[in-house]
This record gives sequence, C-alpha cells and structure tokens, in this order.
Amino acid sequence: MMNFSEISIEVEQDLYDEVSVLCRNAGTSVETLTAAFFEFCIIPKNLPSLKVFLGKEKADSEEAERIACHHVLEGVFQILRHDTGLAQAKVP
Repeated sequence: MMNFSEISIEVEQDLYDEVSVLCRNAGTSVETLTAAFFEFCIIPKNLPSLKVFLGKEKADSEEAERIACHHVLEGVFQILRHDTGLAQAKVP
C-alpha cells in the first residue's frame, strides 16, 4: 500500500484539469496516480523508457517512442492497480 507524505507540485491548471478527468474515469485521484508514477520512476529498469517519455533521450524511431511511452503508462497503471486494487484502472 502506498504511504503518502506531503509534497507540492505546481502544474498548469489546464494540465491538472485533463489529468483529473483521466483519473476520475479510472476511479482514482491525481494524488494516487502521481504516487504510482513516482514509484515507477524509482525502479532502475524503467530508466530508459522514462528518458524517452520525458524527452531526455530520443528514441530510434516513432515506434520505439510509442513503445517507451506505453511502457511508462502501463507500468504506472500496473502499480496503481496493485496498490489500490482498482482492477478497472486502464491505460488511457
């Protein structure tokens, strides 16, 4: 189960609103999704995909970029499903 500590992250309102809708549709909250993303980020094997996802490295092709982004999103939602028991949480 996730342990929450207080942390503040500033984001543009439009981005927050979009993510809120995605989270609501997945049956979770922005805070819980953010915690799952952080948990995904600390797993060393995820670093190559994260670098592409965050634009720090360029993928060899558009297909490789798509696969890296899907790996990140699927990994985050897998953590979300495991930690929260939300079986319906799916990659948007």
